[in-house]
Amino acid sequence: MNQKTMNTYPLTGGFTLIEILVALLVLSIGMLGMATLQSQGQQYTFTAYARTQSNMLAYEIMDQIRLNQTVARGVIASTTVGNGYVVDDDNKPACDYKEANSPCNCVNNNCIPSDLRDYDLGRWYARLAETLPGGTGKIDATVTGITVRYSISISWDLREEEQENGATTKTITWVMQI
Repeated sequence: MNQKTMNTYPLTGGFTLIEILVALLVLSIGMLGMATLQSQGQQYTFTAYARTQSNMLAYEIMDQIRLNQTVARGVIASTTVGNGYVVDDDNKPACDYKEANSPCNCVNNNCIPSDLRDYDLGRWYARLAETLPGGTGKIDATVTGITVRYSISISWDLREEEQENGATTKTITWVMQI
């Protein structure tokens, strides 16, 4: 007679309630860390976006200034607002560049250099407002001999999480010389 012997093992492979709770705690801390990283990533992405857009807009107006040398060099006589490409938020051209029959719509009309200046600045200010939160700009000029140096400043509103030392806006200035 063969008897089969059955091996029995004691029950030692289960999880206790404390082990499960510790595992959940570790998992929860990891998930909170991931959420924080995601939030920080979005903040840095927006900051990089605003800086990139301001760079593009600054280089856009610099190219327009270089293309319209007649008006850009006209600032040699006076660096006051309204002369050359010198402009600020209070004195920007009242140009409806989107209106097809407007004299400063240089897409549909042949423009003289001063109309082209108004067209360039009108488009630039509109793009600043559309692209950056609270986006504004200012262009100054200084003259040394026959050299004109334009300073282009672009400002935008910072989000609450970006503000440091009480600053609510960010301003970057570019300098070009013609």
